[in-house]
Amino acid sequence: MFSLNSPVLAYIVSVILAYLIGSISFGLIIAKITKIGNIRAMGSGNTGATNMIRIGGIKLGLLIMLLDALKGASSIWIAKSYVLLNEVSVNFSTLASGVLFFCVLGHIFPIWHHFKGGRGVATIMGGVTAMHWPLGLIAIIMWIFPFSFWRVSSISSIFAATTIALGSLIALHGFAVVMLLLTTILVIAKHRDNIMRLIKGEEWSSIALKRLTHDEKGGESSSTSDNK
Repeated sequence: MFSLNSPVLAYIVSVILAYLIGSISFGLIIAKITKIGNIRAMGSGNTGATNMIRIGGIKLGLLIMLLDALKGASSIWIAKSYVLLNEVSVNFSTLASGVLFFCVLGHIFPIWHHFKGGRGVATIMGGVTAMHWPLGLIAIIMWIFPFSFWRVSSISSIFAATTIALGSLIALHGFAVVMLLLTTILVIAKHRDNIMRLIKGEEWSSIALKRLTHDEKGGESSSTSDNK
């Protein structure tokens, strides 16, 4: 029905592959390989990097973050390779934005894992970096910057997603902007519980409690050392 250089076929193949790639839950896979157990029954129940850091430590958490980012980037690289190999005439930004939306959709609602996945932050940042690296780099910086102050992933994630949404209005145009806005809305919507806790002041209270507990432990350690 369609030839290999058909733009319609390119879009169909690319978004289907993107969704299937996005549906791979590296959190569950790594947890099984390392014999941690069912990550969805631990911590926040999320399969993403933040929950893995809580359960399996910083190294495994960073590994999940990298792999999830590569899902977004690889989906776009595969779509680009298909277009180049088959000499398809399409607007790359339009194709890439659609691919990224479906990859993030797969990450959040994975077909392989009963449609219960992560929140898509690392995936969207990896995809945006492959699609438009300056915007991706700014988004990464805007994740790191608030995290260095508050040490709370949800706040950093909202900052990064908002940066991508606003940056797309400047860096891109047309359909690509619409799709990136929809993708960021999807990611931010997955943080609605965190947003409600921030509004109520509960998220900040938990941050203060963690810091207080840490300081008390530090104080106890110092006192013990002094006594010795």
